[in-house]
Amino acid sequence: MPATPNSTQSLEMKIGVSNAISTSPSPSDLENQENLPLRDSTTTLGPGEVERILEEAAKSAHKLRFRLTVLLTSVATLPMVVGNVMYYLIEFNLLDPFDVGQGGYYGSCIAVFGFLMLLAVMPTDGKVIRALSFVAISSLGLVAGAGLGLVLAALLGNPSISQGGDKTPVNLCKDMDVGCKLLVAKWTALTIAFIGGSLSMIPNLRRHEGRSDLADSAFKSPARDALTRIWNNARVCIFISGWVYLISAIALSVAGDDAPHYTEEACVADVTMGAAWIVVPVFYSESRRKLIMAFLQAMNAKGEETSAATVAALLGSNDVKSSLKTAKSKFRALSMSDLRAEDFATNDGSENERDLFNLTKPTKLGACHAFVSHSWSDDGLKKYQVLSAWARDYASKHNGNVPTIWFDKACIDQDDIESNLLCLPVFTSGCKNLLILAGNSYVSRLWCIMEVFVFLRMGGSLDRIQVLPVGMSVAEAKSTFSNVDVSQSTCYKENDRQKLMAIIETGFGDFYEFNELLRHVFVQRVRG
Repeated sequence: MPATPNSTQSLEMKIGVSNAISTSPSPSDLENQENLPLRDSTTTLGPGEVERILEEAAKSAHKLRFRLTVLLTSVATLPMVVGNVMYYLIEFNLLDPFDVGQGGYYGSCIAVFGFLMLLAVMPTDGKVIRALSFVAISSLGLVAGAGLGLVLAALLGNPSISQGGDKTPVNLCKDMDVGCKLLVAKWTALTIAFIGGSLSMIPNLRRHEGRSDLADSAFKSPARDALTRIWNNARVCIFISGWVYLISAIALSVAGDDAPHYTEEACVADVTMGAAWIVVPVFYSESRRKLIMAFLQAMNAKGEETSAATVAALLGSNDVKSSLKTAKSKFRALSMSDLRAEDFATNDGSENERDLFNLTKPTKLGACHAFVSHSWSDDGLKKYQVLSAWARDYASKHNGNVPTIWFDKACIDQDDIESNLLCLPVFTSGCKNLLILAGNSYVSRLWCIMEVFVFLRMGGSLDRIQVLPVGMSVAEAKSTFSNVDVSQSTCYKENDRQKLMAIIETGFGDFYEFNELLRHVFVQRVRG
């Protein structure tokens, strides 16, 4: 649904429209934004202003990340500190260990500690996620090995075996008391769970077999996908372990005198830890942890930091000055007089396609008239007709001057797509206006959605955006765009989708507020 006047002001503050250098609609005009014309701004951002915005975005992202990390680390370590204090109180006989159930307390803290520390890892932290995957596989393997060792020690320590008896599985357990048998069953189950967990993490370390335009490493799994696998793995392993501890504790308690080595204190600890390990993984689910992260982002973010963090994440680890230098050298524009209907037909790099790149010219930032955002899945001829109509209207109002456009197929060197796409924030800021050729598939394409968001965050204002419906009426376009959901958007390459989703999640925590921002823009700026 369109935002209300009050919520609109809040949305503009969040997305950073207030950074726009060109004239933006005042708060009193927000209710009437549908009547605002498309402006050919002469005050677009210069290189210095673009660099300032990018540097501020990077600083804001670092500040937000620091506050979140400190908060989560502090909350995660607090229970462990309390546990250590309790340990020393017990050592000095100032606290009864049975009343505390110290082992269960520590075990419970592990699940909470792991949850909070994992929240501190962002889906764009590729190197951290890979290292964490290696640590997780190693740790699970070591624990599984220890469990297997305990099982073997219990079996081979059977008196009949040590005296040269038959080592068949039946005979191994024959002389054990019920308590030992239950403990062997407990550690066997845990060992199987940990081995399974370790094996399920191996895809995180497999080498990358294909190439993504936004590949963040040489590994096959995108960082976001790898982090999701870590979360799911932790959730399943902890949940299964919780039930193993709880069931074994109940069984050993029922065994009574048949389990002489199982103390009441150990039972309390196992029940406490088992219950905690069953409950805590509920919050490991994707929907719940995103809600928690969005809440923490909103609580810690100041002003435009969430959207700034998203732009900073798009640049990745690239230095602002070097990114700007690269983008300036690659920024090009195409004259509308050189564009033909056939250029919208395909974008598959076939030999029959025209070499549009050689028709473009290097252009100064701020000199290109419009950034054309569109989906290649929409009808090419209709998009060309809509864009041509806009160009004719522009020429009629500007003494016959033919406008220039930034058109992806023409302005991106197809032999160097990756470095060009990482320059997106600078490319969008170098255009005076944003033209959205909005067909039926537009809102389902993640790259298209990111272009709109980045344009606004890099100094664009709502009055410099025009949404031109393609193959639908204005009413149909508004109905379609009012329900945009970025979580349902796709990319041609799944790795690109994972990367872009990770960028959004890094800045916003979840997709709710991001969706609201986009719905507001699309509905307010649709033109017939």
